[in-house]
Amino acid sequence: MTMLRTYVVNGIVATAAAAAVLATLSLLVRNNPRLRRHLATTPLTLVCGIAGAVTLVVTLMILAVLIAVLLVAVTVTAWFPLDLTF
Repeated sequence: MTMLRTYVVNGIVATAAAAAVLATLSLLVRNNPRLRRHLATTPLTLVCGIAGAVTLVVTLMILAVLIAVLLVAVTVTAWFPLDLTF
């Protein structure tokens, strides 16, 4: 169980770190004064936005699966305690 909780916490931290990096990169691209066109739709900004969205969705899906497995493991072991002594 402890290892599964560690994976869940690591997933949350990785999502936050990836979101912070992508948001910072996106702001740097948007605030670049040398670019004179409409910066909200520059290719790098769009790629960063798409990558951030995909990273967030995949991490949240993995997190949901880990929480579901954790809940099932806790419930099953509470209902059917395993006696492995012979």
